[in-house]
Amino acid sequence: MIRDLCSESAWLEDAEINSSPSGFAAHAQERLRDGQSLYGDRWAGESVAALLTELQEEAADLGAWGVLALQALSRAERTQDLDGPSRAKLSVVRSSLEAVVVLGAHAHYVLFVAEGHCDGLELSGSQESKVERQGLRDG
Repeated sequence: MIRDLCSESAWLEDAEINSSPSGFAAHAQERLRDGQSLYGDRWAGESVAALLTELQEEAADLGAWGVLALQALSRAERTQDLDGPSRAKLSVVRSSLEAVVVLGAHAHYVLFVAEGHCDGLELSGSQESKVERQGLRDG
């Protein structure tokens, strides 16, 4: 395995600290472990630009799943007779889903910008991992 587990943990924990406690770091680390068991180090053979493109797909998924959930919420609101407290709870859910759609759009944009800055750079994961493996053999 060529992943840097200490850096992964620190980046994810810092992200959660800069947001709010929600179990994000632990959930993301679990997903990384699951991915490692399924795919190994295949990601290391991808270029940084290819990984940014994959991230854009995930950001678009946030928006797509968010609007699907908003539609389901709207249908539920129309078909149920809700009291005041229930309407207040649904308002929080709606605001959260709307924020997720916007965050997906924002993530998509910043990844688009980052990908554009990769043009002309040699950022091949396969080359980086070859150099890293060579260093381990030589060291």
